[in-house]
Amino acid sequence: MAGVTRPANNSFKPSPLRGLGRAESHRAGRLNSGVRPQTSIHMNPQTLAVTLFPILFGMVIVWFVLIKLLFNRLERAHPQKYEAMGRPSLFLRNNIAGGWATLKFLVAREHKTLDDSYLSKLSDAMLVFFAVYLLLFFGLFFAVAGQTPHPAA
Repeated sequence: MAGVTRPANNSFKPSPLRGLGRAESHRAGRLNSGVRPQTSIHMNPQTLAVTLFPILFGMVIVWFVLIKLLFNRLERAHPQKYEAMGRPSLFLRNNIAGGWATLKFLVAREHKTLDDSYLSKLSDAMLVFFAVYLLLFFGLFFAVAGQTPHPAA
């Protein structure tokens, strides 16, 4: 292939880093790396409340369903544990002792001793759900509590 000429490569673009020393080139490369700097997002507390309130309300409804599933499973598959927890119920036998027993069951992960895969998955999911709910709830609480009152017009 003698006699074949290739067109000149005109795609060369001079680097803005050319001529910088090693340290300067490294810093400049990091600054121009295409990574956007972190920006803080400040949301109006009222907007946050209007957004989070329906989400939290929906999460309460889902929590009731999960609790009902948990109680039904314990009552059918593990009646001894259900009795030891005080036969908790969503509404009829709902009391502080039953609530604490249920919370202790989830947080202490007492389901592991029952060797029930469905119950373990349900309990672990409920624990994560509860943690997410608490984060959102307290986030909303502190956002609303931290806002300064507006003077009367």
